Amino acid sequence: MSIIPAKAVPAQEAAAEEVKFNVYFSNPKSMQFVSSRGKALVFINGRFTTKDPGEIADLEAVCTLRPNGSIFKDPAILQLSESDLDPMNALKAKFFKEFEEQQAANLNPDQDFGATVQERLKAASTSSIQAVTVK
Repeated sequence: MSIIPAKAVPAQEAAAEEVKFNVYFSNPKSMQFVSSRGKALVFINGRFTTKDPGEIADLEAVCTLRPNGSIFKDPAILQLSESDLDPMNALKAKFFKEFEEQQAANLNPDQDFGATVQERLKAASTSSIQAVTVK
């Protein structure tokens, strides 16, 4: 007996259906905001993410009424995908970006490392090298 999935979703369709979370920031690193429905919205490390329309409406109202208040939006980061919220994915992306920058710098043709000549390896022993502690 085998289990057959009801519908196979291609990778492109799965990526298109990815849920986006709205991102809000707070000046204090840790704070709570009570929504109009009485739910406590907890900001951790100065950030809160949500996909709940009621929470989004409450936070948008606060950002609009008090633009210089403790809750605000960053125009550069308005929404994040679920994969962006995973800290391990964020670290992997950061390390991969640094690796790509390093590789691009290494492939730069204008970068001059100079010329060196490799000589034959000379054997050394304690009798042929002067002691450092001798005065």
